[in-house]
Amino acid sequence: MESFLPFDNPFDLDEHITVDILKSKFSEDIDENLETSFIYLRNIDYTGQLSFSEYSYDQKCYVFKKYITRTIQELSIRQLDDTLLSFLGSDELVAKYKITSIFTSDE
Repeated sequence: MESFLPFDNPFDLDEHITVDILKSKFSEDIDENLETSFIYLRNIDYTGQLSFSEYSYDQKCYVFKKYITRTIQELSIRQLDDTLLSFLGSDELVAKYKITSIFTSDE
């Protein structure tokens, strides 16, 4: 099930709900919208997945760059953390811990 931010009732969330973070409706400014989305996800302790299936390479890069340069250090989104580890880790480490990336192997 895919949903968009902000949720009608964030306390009914579970890990099966997927979020398309770029379609959130906090602001018309994309930078402010993404920053607010990160704050919102942190505040509700979101543990689900973000949807990147329809994102272009540039959109993935944008979200990933904003995530790794964020000022909100208390936020942890597993997919984006794993993406960073996939860049920094060896092939053996990535395989051993089943680390995945939001980027395809071609990207």
